[in-house]
Amino acid sequence: MHPIKLTFLLPYLGIGGVEMHFLHLSNYFTKSYKEVEILYQNELDDGSYKRKFNKKVLFKQINLKGFIKSISIYSNYLDNSKPDLIIVAMYMEAIKIILARAISSHKPKIVINGSAHFSSLIKFSDSMVIKSFLRPMAKIFYPLADFFVCQSEGMKSDITSQINIPPERIKTIFNAVIEDQNIFQLSDIAFDPWDSSLNKPYQIIMAGRLVAQKCIAEFIEIFNILRKNENLRLLIMGEGNLKGQIEEKIEKYSLQNDIKIIPFQENFHCYLKQSDLMIVNSSYEGLNNMIIHSLACGTPIISRDCPSGPSEILEDGKFGHLVALGDDKKMIELIRREMKKSSFNSHDLVERSSAFSVSKAASEYNKVFLKCLNVNN
Repeated sequence: MHPIKLTFLLPYLGIGGVEMHFLHLSNYFTKSYKEVEILYQNELDDGSYKRKFNKKVLFKQINLKGFIKSISIYSNYLDNSKPDLIIVAMYMEAIKIILARAISSHKPKIVINGSAHFSSLIKFSDSMVIKSFLRPMAKIFYPLADFFVCQSEGMKSDITSQINIPPERIKTIFNAVIEDQNIFQLSDIAFDPWDSSLNKPYQIIMAGRLVAQKCIAEFIEIFNILRKNENLRLLIMGEGNLKGQIEEKIEKYSLQNDIKIIPFQENFHCYLKQSDLMIVNSSYEGLNNMIIHSLACGTPIISRDCPSGPSEILEDGKFGHLVALGDDKKMIELIRREMKKSSFNSHDLVERSSAFSVSKAASEYNKVFLKCLNVNN
């Protein structure tokens, strides 16, 4: 076991792509590192996410207030807890951590784990701080980090085209998504929000945060066109600040009997497995873990060919359909084609998901961490 303290910085505890990625890595590294700690600000659920962690993982909650004050709070954490290495996924938090290290007596190594396509995040953000200041600040401070991990090659190309990060200090590592024990039980029965008969319509599922990036409200317009001539329904699984807007769109088209919204479920794999097709309508992604989970369940996928993860997961259409942003006509055409007969073999999809296993990702992260700390394997 390496005598190393590893800290993962999360903005909050709750279900999400980055959160599940860090959960898997944290649990994995309790086997080989002396201490693993989660540094977070808020807990958004009833504690169910926190209970998924290995009992050896430590938790430290901090109360951040404003940009300058946050730097001071992070600096105090570094001096008091003395992590050897801290890994941070949120772009603005990475800048704060780098500044905090500069004024701290304790100098841990810092690894930035990019959580979204950088240019698209800035383009579509509602935050004037991110729109105006993230790029110029990142150009100054990101090269001071010890390493930068990207979730996809597209993300890496985007970052390196704008920020001068030495090539030996940046690498693509796919997220730790699929647990090697394959512990989810696909035999479990998913709750049916329609309480329908055995004569089930063709079911489409969308799963993820109900935020602007995912373009779920926009897809309802596509669904409305399809529903006029097709026997199908849509299950939306997720939570977020645009739930009300999505519900308004459902009501506008009188689709209350055809579209249901449910919170994220512990046994979400069952919902993916029992659906006929998964749709990803996002304007941008980092990687999109739910595409990988859908592959693991053998459920076909149609995804927007957005920057930057979906095309890499689906290998440019080999394991799922890709549709250009804005091409709604093609999206409708492909959904109708899949309704008649799927273009993909379920076994091939499951096999593809194995490329995103926890053990494969953790092994690559371990190499990065030990390189940063100048420790031999």
